[in-house]
Amino acid sequence: VFSEDQWIATEARLRALSHRIDAWLDGSGRAVNPARLTIADIASELALKPESILDGWGGVINFRSDGRIYKLSSAGPDGEYGNADDIEYRRKRKH
Repeated sequence: VFSEDQWIATEARLRALSHRIDAWLDGSGRAVNPARLTIADIASELALKPESILDGWGGVINFRSDGRIYKLSSAGPDGEYGNADDIEYRRKRKH
């Protein structure tokens, strides 16, 4: 079921989550390799509420990184990755 509110909520959550991740990675005071992180690791480190890592349809947000660029993504309303309704938010690391 398509809902514009769910799309907006998901995009806002991805953006807000990326800001929290950036602040943590930049200010943690220790070497953290983003390529080794999962969304569960991030949620634990940041003491996030479980709903903070869910998209607008209740699916878990995905985190992937090559160490320089990371991507937060939602599978969208169909709950399956790899098609046109996926939502992605990419960030390039400063370091």
